Amino acid sequence: MTLDESTRGDPLAPGDAGAKVIRGGGLRAGAHVVGVVSGVISAPLVIRHLGVEGYGKLAVVTSIMFVATALTEGGLANVAIRRYATGTPAERRSLIGALLGLRVVLTAIGASAALALGLAAGYDDVVMGGLALACVGMLANSLWGAFHTALVAQLRLTAVAALEIVRA
Repeated sequence: MTLDESTRGDPLAPGDAGAKVIRGGGLRAGAHVVGVVSGVISAPLVIRHLGVEGYGKLAVVTSIMFVATALTEGGLANVAIRRYATGTPAERRSLIGALLGLRVVLTAIGASAALALGLAAGYDDVVMGGLALACVGMLANSLWGAFHTALVAQLRLTAVAALEIVRA
């Protein structure tokens, strides 16, 4: 199955859309709960394993990457979903391609800034390695975001919920 819905009816057509949103919203809420529970279970294990100093380094890496990710996202997903939902199939394909390109460029800029900040601050090899690994994850997350746009706009919320559980 592809993200191209040209062989299917309009997912936003009256009648089906409301039920899809309600069902999909419930599934996404359930996926969120699974993610929170897995975080609550894993956090004490990670803290115990890393110790105070190691957990502090993890917090530094996480904080820097949170800021970099927030700056590269900047509401891009909401605008893309709106444009995707109102576009023709050709415009939608073009939008996803442009969105992928834009996300890759913004991620490269954000990752470079995060690594430059780490170097300028004089962080040790462990933190720099963590930043580098997190930058790879940031790229994977930005690519996922482009396809997430198509899934949400097509109201394929069951697939979105399943992918959110995997990401948790």
